[in-house]
Formats: sequence, C-alpha cells, structure tokens
Amino acid sequence: MLRSLLEPSVRRFLVTRMSPVEARRTLEAVWHSYAESAPSVPKGEGFGPTQVLHLAAITIALHQALMDSGRSDEAATQIVVDVGWVVYRKMGAVAWMLSRATGKDKLDRMRAATQMFKRFPFSSPAYQWKEVAAETNVVAFDCLRCPAAQYFSSKNRSALCVQTFCNLDFPLAKDWGAELERTGSIAGGAERCDFRWRHGAEVST
Repeated sequence: MLRSLLEPSVRRFLVTRMSPVEARRTLEAVWHSYAESAPSVPKGEGFGPTQVLHLAAITIALHQALMDSGRSDEAATQIVVDVGWVVYRKMGAVAWMLSRATGKDKLDRMRAATQMFKRFPFSSPAYQWKEVAAETNVVAFDCLRCPAAQYFSSKNRSALCVQTFCNLDFPLAKDWGAELERTGSIAGGAERCDFRWRHGAEVST
C-alpha cells in the first residue's frame, strides 16, 4: 500500500536530482531493502503509528540506497529530507484544509490541525502526549513516547530521525502560519519532544 501511495511522488522528485535511470534503480534498491526489513517492523502500535514505523523503514532504506550509489552522508541525507518534505507537506496540507471547519481563526485552525495529527497517524497510546499550559497565542504539548524515534535508535539511525522526521515539523509550522519552538527531541537524546507552535504570519486558506 505504501509503495503505491509514495512511489509516484518520490519518483517525480528524484528525477529532478538524478537521471530517470538512476531514479528507477534507486527505487528498486529501496523497495528491495524495505521488503527485507518490513517483517521486523514492530507490530501492535495501532494502524497509524505502525504506518509511521514503515515510513521510517523506507526512509532508512532510501538513505542507504543513496549512500550505496556513492553519495556522501550529507548529500544522501539532504535528498531524504527533501523527499520527506514532499510527503509530509501533503499530509500537512490535508490537515490544514480540514481545519477550516473550526472557522477562520488561524490559532484555532492550528490547534485543530495539530490535534488531527495526534489522532492520525501519531495516535495514542503508541505516542504519548501531554498538554502544556502556554501563552494565549501558543499551542503547546509534549511528546513523551515516540515509536519512530525508538525504531530509528534500534537501527543506530537516530541522527537521521532528527534530520528528517523531527526537523520537518519546522517548515510545516511555517506552512500553518506559525513558528515552532523546540528545545529538544527524543530522537536527539531529550526525555521529551516539546512542541510550542507560536501563532504568527498569515498563511493561505
């Protein structure tokens, strides 16, 4: 299922960075590696969180395929980040569109959009969330347990998790007309991921 959903967008992006032949070979390597790792992806976390774990396995497979093609870790990571943003931005756009149901207030919409993400795919109890009191223009909560961070750590790829899964929250916040403030993440070695979405610039509706 994930392959059919992801491959068209990922292929279109890859051909902006490499030849169509290399893009095809890269994707073949990714899906071969993912097929080998998929059976060991943890089960029992719930549908949404389990899909996130499979995305983590695909992310690692893509990074490794790019490294195997002769790219440096830095170059491979940047491509993975850019590919991840293509996917994550679409997810964010859907949540932002659906948040219109809350009205025109951008702060209310941001609160609704983040709540949607905490229901799917980052749902409890696999992800453990704690609401935090904050200023009136801030949507604040902490993540106390992150299965994705645990999975990347089990593969000795925590740095890749920070650079991809974690850091993509910052441009997403800008798409939602906010600034994300974070002092640390579980993948980066902190005890929690602190999310402080500070309402700011206007965004398109």
